[in-house]
Amino acid sequence: MSDDLKTLFYEVRADMSDDFIAMNIVGQDGISIAREAVESDFNDQLAAAHFAMVMKLAERLTGNLNMGKAVENQFSTDSFVALSRTLGDGSFY
Repeated sequence: MSDDLKTLFYEVRADMSDDFIAMNIVGQDGISIAREAVESDFNDQLAAAHFAMVMKLAERLTGNLNMGKAVENQFSTDSFVALSRTLGDGSFY
């Protein structure tokens, strides 16, 4: 992992403090290429793969409805908040 990416992961984790669980950068195929996570039973790589599918669906939906380009997706439950964003040219989330 590059130093810039390590710094970014560190800063996000520090901002979230005790609420941080995991952060992944994944390709459109759902494979994690970089990650930061605390030790827990939460399978962050599986979640990242599923959120890659959600982001692809959001892109298709917004395109079909002429709503512009999908940039970000927020999903929350009573226990978790997950945020997905497109990175760069949209090849990564």
